Amino acid sequence: MNNYILKRLLQFIPVFFLFLVLSFILFNATPGNAFTNILMNRDLPPEEYQRVIATFGLDKPTHERLFLYIQNFFKGDFGYSYTHFPKTPLDLIAEYLPRTLMLFAVVNIVAFYTGFIVGKILAWKRGTKTETWITLTSVFSYTVFYPWFALMCLWFFGYKMGWLPIGKFLYPEKWYDSPYSADEVFFTMIKYTITFSITLFLIFIFSRNIESINQRRNIRIAGTTGILVASYIFWNSGEPGLKSTYAWDIAYHMILPVMVVTFVAFAGTALLMRTTMMEVLKEDYILTARAKGLSQRRIRDRHAARTALL
Repeated sequence: MNNYILKRLLQFIPVFFLFLVLSFILFNATPGNAFTNILMNRDLPPEEYQRVIATFGLDKPTHERLFLYIQNFFKGDFGYSYTHFPKTPLDLIAEYLPRTLMLFAVVNIVAFYTGFIVGKILAWKRGTKTETWITLTSVFSYTVFYPWFALMCLWFFGYKMGWLPIGKFLYPEKWYDSPYSADEVFFTMIKYTITFSITLFLIFIFSRNIESINQRRNIRIAGTTGILVASYIFWNSGEPGLKSTYAWDIAYHMILPVMVVTFVAFAGTALLMRTTMMEVLKEDYILTARAKGLSQRRIRDRHAARTALL
């Protein structure tokens, strides 16, 4: 095992260096340089243009720039951003990473839960019109060309209907006199989302072993209602209350990306859940559960779906 790991690591080194070299070559194979289109102002003095080129090291020979590129990569020095100077790439990553992780987390949770529910329904209602239409929708979602679908949603919901904003993270005009930065509000939203999700998860975990379906449902409804009431109080009192208007602006801008990415992401889980659950429904213990007179919902949710989820 150790020899295999060592062998794979030794194979990785030349491949990684090849990747660095090829990425450098492809970037530099484009006509001109990174500033050819950025610095197109005819009134820009030639000496200023050359100064900018020298600042970014683009006046050096290609082989020297390649060596510096590899050397700086391993030093963690990625230079300055061409389009956001004087920010560095690491500054930009640190700025946008929380937003990306927030979108990624919300989309994956919603997409997985939606796919689980849809797949469970597909397997349980096999042979019906419901299964046919949901299967067609899932297959379309699974096979659609993502950039085209995203552009169509932007055009329809944002441009044509005007229901949702197009692009950006927020409306800048609403933040001119804001006492808080967008990052402050966003981190408050992240803390709230994490707390909300963990609490809701614990309620469902705590209630899953309750035998009575009605009692389990009542506990979950009461717990969810309590969370919603606590959320209302949280966003309408103290400092979070002052941030709520700006938080709603950010949340409003997240609706379209969450909706689009969820639609194209849930189908894989749904189709896999459908296939797995159809196999589970053939097992002997499902037949035994039916013979014992258990309700169809209990068989589906507690015996078939849980096993299929594994």
